[in-house]
Amino acid sequence: LDRFAGQRIALRFTTSGRPRPDDDLAALERFPEAGMLWSDPQLSSRQPVGRTVVLLVVDTVSAARITRPGELGGVTPGIARIAKSGVRYRRAVSTAPWTLPSFASMFTGVDPFQHRAGEPLRISKAGKRPLARGFDTLAEHLRENGWQTIAWTNNPYLTRSYGLDQGFSRFVEFGIGSAVNASETTGDDVVRELREPRAHDRFLFVHLMDPHGPYLPNPEFRKRLLGDEDAGEIAGKREMDLYKGVLYGRLDLTPQQRVTYLGLYDAVLAYADSQVSRIFEAFRAFEAPGRSLLIVTADHGEEFWEHGTYEHGHTLYDELLVVPLVLYAPGSSGAGSEIADTVSLQDVMPTVLDFAGLDASTDGGGISLLPHLAGESPSVDRALVASNLLYGAQRLAISRGSLKYIYNSRGSGAGYDRAPLPASIHEFYDLATDPAETTNRFASDDNRFAGDDKRMQALHEELARRFALQLAGDFVVYYEAPVTAPNSPLRGSIRLGGGGAWDHRVNDLLWPGDGQQGSLSLRFERRPDGEVAHFELEAPRALLGFSIAQGSGPVSLSLTLGGEPVPADAIEIGAKGSHPQGRPFLIPTDPLDRLSAERFVERHCSESAGPSLHVVVAKLSAPLNEEASVWGGELPADVRRQLEELGYIEPE
Repeated sequence: LDRFAGQRIALRFTTSGRPRPDDDLAALERFPEAGMLWSDPQLSSRQPVGRTVVLLVVDTVSAARITRPGELGGVTPGIARIAKSGVRYRRAVSTAPWTLPSFASMFTGVDPFQHRAGEPLRISKAGKRPLARGFDTLAEHLRENGWQTIAWTNNPYLTRSYGLDQGFSRFVEFGIGSAVNASETTGDDVVRELREPRAHDRFLFVHLMDPHGPYLPNPEFRKRLLGDEDAGEIAGKREMDLYKGVLYGRLDLTPQQRVTYLGLYDAVLAYADSQVSRIFEAFRAFEAPGRSLLIVTADHGEEFWEHGTYEHGHTLYDELLVVPLVLYAPGSSGAGSEIADTVSLQDVMPTVLDFAGLDASTDGGGISLLPHLAGESPSVDRALVASNLLYGAQRLAISRGSLKYIYNSRGSGAGYDRAPLPASIHEFYDLATDPAETTNRFASDDNRFAGDDKRMQALHEELARRFALQLAGDFVVYYEAPVTAPNSPLRGSIRLGGGGAWDHRVNDLLWPGDGQQGSLSLRFERRPDGEVAHFELEAPRALLGFSIAQGSGPVSLSLTLGGEPVPADAIEIGAKGSHPQGRPFLIPTDPLDRLSAERFVERHCSESAGPSLHVVVAKLSAPLNEEASVWGGELPADVRRQLEELGYIEPE
């Protein structure tokens, strides 16, 4: 039967006895020759079959687009079928609204503030920070414990160039996957692998790209979802030109055209779902209780004008963060259940490690979801964060239970047509009563943040602790205003000598007070001997991070509060917390005097230190895993071409 290995087949047994004797007694004695009897037959191979874990991720899918089990006429009946036999999560959130940082969290179990993958790089306007080699990934843990690890990817950000290959013994890059039937080639390869029984354990990571723009459905799925009324054109444009026109704001669709455009998306999603079904069938052909696990999810969602904009990578609202998540394991007692608790894509790594019998603890607070498959419901109270946007000014988000807080940076870049800055720096939502995030409670009269809603204050403090880790490697200025003058403007100038230049992107977090937003303005001045960053802020507390674009000369600082120089005894410099000498203040650049990001968080980003003026200026040191970057220079030509095809960057 070797040629049928890995397939579901039927075995037919036939018997033929000798002619029945005339003598009845003789006939009874020969009864076993006249038939075949067996009970509870078992088929086994000469070698034990290893365990198999499949992590199947469909790109760019919001949970709202997924068919629920039992729903008729939905777009994704295949995923619904898996959910009916497995465990489905009502609210699974990504750590970022685009591919690179989301997968980095999935593979490391930590949030974007820690792995920092996807942050802008200064070496290229299209460059993004890769996942550093210093992190221990899910595939590395499994491979070190004897598992075979194979990956199939279809996104230019899921490549060796960005460090996502770590730990995989076989890493197949199919390319951008934006053409018609892109998932079919991937599906063929995965199905072939699943049909080969293995004596060893194996982890298969499968990525399907089709729902990502430019939405190129094949004719069968186009007709099924759009019917005959769509001739392949909207507003007189073919799909690729249509996608680029909408993406770059050159084409404004009417409400009806938007409905048709969403139909194109649903058509490619339905096609990807058909490939999910193929892989599921191949997976089920060899499934064995306790020896196989399938996880189906997405890396992020897609916005279709829910908050006035389109696509992904630009905001942190739920249409981009809440994704489908289904766990299936044959024989699990929790099959068919729906989990209401909020979970994170950071939980993927500890879940797989737990299934493999390995230590499931991670540095990022992720938890194993295997108890849900056993019908258990452990209650976990934790804050989940999201950050590292692809486009526009930086935004930060944190949620706990039904409460969600979004901080909109004013220092990391101007608003941008694909993601204009909201009017409010601070957004606070109660998702239990406002799941669409339409009513910002901070802007309402009954919420003053600092006084009336302690829960929002607690979210802000937790966000500050996580955010400070992202400033590793930067010069930071932490400021607390005296209670007697909480809104007096703090003005500062940071000068980088030796002809150096600052990165014109400042990471900021302002604490609002007494119902006020707070404010921050920035200006950069180029001088022959180096660049100066000028800032002015009004807030009871603030944290600013400045990074160097080039040069490593001395750094000096001038500070005034309400027009008066800030006293030296109110300022701490470096790791030792010494007071500066002279004016302007000189900031030591000796690496031995750098303050660790973790220590900075412990000392300055929890409760307020006191009622008096307090300023801390330091260079934060980066952990080794962040300094060990894999980036080797400019973008490879093929990666740049793929990014242009997908609309991530405009052609030069």
